[in-house]
Amino acid sequence: MRHRKDKLKLSRPRSQRKALKDLLVRNLILQEKIKTTLAKAKVAARFTERLISLAKKDNLSSRRRAYAVLKDHSLVRHLFSEIAPRFKNIKGGYTRILKLNHRKGDGAPLALVELMSVAIPESQVKPSKPAESQRETPAGEKKRKPREEKTKVKRKGLGRLFKK
Repeated sequence: MRHRKDKLKLSRPRSQRKALKDLLVRNLILQEKIKTTLAKAKVAARFTERLISLAKKDNLSSRRRAYAVLKDHSLVRHLFSEIAPRFKNIKGGYTRILKLNHRKGDGAPLALVELMSVAIPESQVKPSKPAESQRETPAGEKKRKPREEKTKVKRKGLGRLFKK
């Protein structure tokens, strides 16, 4: 049974799958958007989000863990100094997957994975307006809609037995 086994295998052995995942994550961090198949896009987005969350901590341990995936000091520096501060006030959702057409040769579903371009700081987020029913009313009163009068229709024959 495959219960609780949520890893995408991508029809590859473990070593090739790891190399592909690392390559997708590197390219996504470097170029900030990549076009690939939908299954690979989901894997790339998942591990990129984990790396960005790791980079927000910005300590030696997290830099070493990021280097284990990215294998490039300049890319680790780029992740920690430019990408992670962009998402400082956000707790997730750093990537976006946009579905595209199917590939012409084999019909594989394509997707565009991209890092969210602009993160909105919390100080600029406007509070949403309260719904009409939540607005303040005088003490003890509740807002009620006026009732519409229903007109009764007399049904003749068998129609009276079957209500609509």
